Amino acid sequence: MPVSQPPPSWASIKNKPTTVAGFGISDMGSQSVASAVNATNATNATNATNATNATNATNAATVTTITTAQVLAANAGATAGAVGTFAILGDASASGTAYDAGATAAGSGLRYAGMFVGLQWGGQNYPSNFGNAASTAPSGTWRCMGRSYGGGSMYWGATVWLRIS
Repeated sequence: MPVSQPPPSWASIKNKPTTVAGFGISDMGSQSVASAVNATNATNATNATNATNATNATNAATVTTITTAQVLAANAGATAGAVGTFAILGDASASGTAYDAGATAAGSGLRYAGMFVGLQWGGQNYPSNFGNAASTAPSGTWRCMGRSYGGGSMYWGATVWLRIS
């Protein structure tokens, strides 16, 4: 029965081959030591990507301060009826639907409105009120920012609305 011995340490081996062929490996095809170096570089490239991602994650957490001037410039550039703008709108139905603050409505059911204050007409005093709604319907969806009383016939209830989509 042979006696089992532990394997020798790599340092104790003399006359080690310096090439792949020297180890008796003949089926490596086009593989080279350079490929092994590239494999290491590929790992480093992955690590570099991860480092970039960590940087991006850090940058994503950075808060950018927006100035009042930037906000005012953006508001000044908005067109009437654009998302984020306000308008005085009234319900377009003959019965005049009432809306409470926070309610939403399709623009197709609303009309741009105007306001008159303390009108005297034909010897009659009329209190502040919102006038007849225009024929133009805004597009999109709007959120009521006040209270729009129902109306109909000659006058519609109207209030401030915010376009939300």
